[in-house]
Amino acid sequence: MGRSGGRTGYKWSAGKPLQTGRFYGRLVLVSLLLGSGGATVLAQSINTNPPGSLTPQTQRFLYVDPVNGNDASNGTLQAPLRTITNALTRAQVGNIIQLQPGIYSSASGESFPIVMRPGVVIRGEESSRGNGIVITGGGGFTSPSFAGQNIAILGASQAELRGVTLTNTNRRGYALWVESSSPIVVNNTFTGSTHDGIFVTGNAAPTVLNNYFYRNGANGISIVGTSRPEVRQNVFQRTGFGVNVGQNASPLVAQNRIVENQDGVITQANARPVLRGNLIADNVRNGLVAITNALPDLGTPTEPGSNSFRNNGQRDIQNTTRGNTLVSVGNQLSAARLAGKVEQVATGQPVPEPNVPPIAVVPPAQASPTPLPSLPSRPTPTATLPIPTLRPSPASPVATLPPRPTATLPGAPIPIPTATAAPFPTSTPTAIPIPVPTFRPGPTPPVAVLPPITSPTLPSTPLPGQAPFTPSPSPTSSFPPLPQRPVPGPVGQIPTPRPLPSPQPLPSPQPLPSPAAPPVLPTVPVRQTPVSRPLPGPTGSEVRYRVVVPAASDSQRAQVRRVVSGAFTTSYNGQSAMQVGSFRDRVNADSLVEQLRQNGLTNATVEVISPK
Repeated sequence: MGRSGGRTGYKWSAGKPLQTGRFYGRLVLVSLLLGSGGATVLAQSINTNPPGSLTPQTQRFLYVDPVNGNDASNGTLQAPLRTITNALTRAQVGNIIQLQPGIYSSASGESFPIVMRPGVVIRGEESSRGNGIVITGGGGFTSPSFAGQNIAILGASQAELRGVTLTNTNRRGYALWVESSSPIVVNNTFTGSTHDGIFVTGNAAPTVLNNYFYRNGANGISIVGTSRPEVRQNVFQRTGFGVNVGQNASPLVAQNRIVENQDGVITQANARPVLRGNLIADNVRNGLVAITNALPDLGTPTEPGSNSFRNNGQRDIQNTTRGNTLVSVGNQLSAARLAGKVEQVATGQPVPEPNVPPIAVVPPAQASPTPLPSLPSRPTPTATLPIPTLRPSPASPVATLPPRPTATLPGAPIPIPTATAAPFPTSTPTAIPIPVPTFRPGPTPPVAVLPPITSPTLPSTPLPGQAPFTPSPSPTSSFPPLPQRPVPGPVGQIPTPRPLPSPQPLPSPQPLPSPAAPPVLPTVPVRQTPVSRPLPGPTGSEVRYRVVVPAASDSQRAQVRRVVSGAFTTSYNGQSAMQVGSFRDRVNADSLVEQLRQNGLTNATVEVISPK
């Protein structure tokens, strides 16, 4: 049955692989500022006109070898280039940049961010999801929608990324950023990034197929803006939020394995994701969380959801939206593990088991958008690279590399090399204010300490029978802190990935967070562990500004608390008011005021307590 809402080009039925007819999307024009070293701040301009068709040139390979290559060579198998950066400057539409085993970083000469080109394929080895082919690093990128960020690769329409391991261990590092473009992202491993594996924003419509997301700091994938990606047959494991959908995004999330995360799927703001045939299991807190005005599609009478929710720590579905009723049609879940307004509709037919990729053996894509020719044989290097080892799966209609020995990892985990020669851009990556998913008060399952993501280890692919995952009870060890945004005594401080003029509801001093306000501008949650008591804000001489909202009546005070649940009564100019924040920095205070005003608190103001 076709998905409602106007999306065309695919059909979905339980128990069968998804097929897609959509390949090309909007063309994103980027300025390529590829230097010889250091981090480059890259500004992107978006072409709002529909892209013309790309005329393929004679398909040819450009070979890249970070160990034996030379950027002065011609890019053949016998004389490979050294960097992806250089290969992209030479590539034409229809070219395949074939990566040889090695570590692609600033130390090997890469200039980050690496900017994909329309009609060009970057490919490593798909059968093992990039085992031995590692792109690691990041550089400054100015996003039209999210300001300054640190990213490893910027996607482009009609471009493809296949068969690589991708990580960005820089502060608030994102591995792949997709801004209003439609790349094909197939058979990769996203692991060890301090923030997200993939971030999708603007009006992007990428295809994210058959990838492995493991131990990224905040989210496996974040989907915001008005984007409509297809996220299919992936594994999201052991991260903060597996799939995070916000703003007005409406992705198709189908046939994925979403397991052992803090929360499986988070939907917020006005998000309208469609969930079909997913396995959402063994997450520490909740399988699916809906907040503010989100309304996930969990099936219809003509197209059952066929999702399976199992063994999630607190709830299978947690609905804390403002009045929305979630309708679940044809899903496997327990009525005892539902919270909020959730209506279950029986279909009269047994719910099929989700057709999701296993963790131990994740098969490559069932259909390749662009069948690629086989590669000539090449000697296998002796170096062993520290990446997750995935068992090769049945061949897909794409080029294959000659087999090479699989690394035998010692007992201790091997850290992936971090880029040492690429400094951060002069401006710090901007954090995104984030509302906290809300939960009903209740017992919180015990959790243990997770190793810090800032120095990630890349273990072998988890196999059945391994020790259970024990996430960290505190986000401070694995998430970047909220930059210079303290909050008052009774309000908790939430680590977030960047500031924008968007509402930021904060948790109340409850065992679990209180309902969040509807975001107006981008609000993308990061991994969040509930706190049982408020965290202190700045004290003494540190506090220079406070944000207050005059509120003389009970109804006015209630309105403030609906936006910032931890606000407390104070006085301002001799009148009754509510204090919602205290800050060292005026910029942060003004930012909060703007967020409050966008939520209807138009009389919010900044009071100077201690001038500099």
